[in-house]
Amino acid sequence: MQEYLTLEELENKCPNIATEEASEGRSDKYVQIPTKRVIEDIMSLGWHPVDAKMINAHNKEKSKFKRHLVEFEHTDYSTEENKVRLLLTNSHDGTTNFKLDMGIFRIVCANGL
Repeated sequence: MQEYLTLEELENKCPNIATEEASEGRSDKYVQIPTKRVIEDIMSLGWHPVDAKMINAHNKEKSKFKRHLVEFEHTDYSTEENKVRLLLTNSHDGTTNFKLDMGIFRIVCANGL
């Protein structure tokens, strides 16, 4: 069985998902979509976070705005052989659009590769 992450564990693993504001230099047309709010909405639909990743930035001040990815799984759709995943990608610096992708990952080897 897959272990699901709490919102607090996600923030520890990928701190930039908690960023509420956009980076400097965004135009008035830029719409900030806070990742944390989207995660809460997705979780309310029965999807559970299983992993989070972020791009490491050389400039620590800008790291909280960089691209990040959160993976979700839904118990109703996944089996032992196939994992249905919802992938949320976002950034707060204007380089990546908010995006949701879905995929089915087939478990071929015993080690999960």
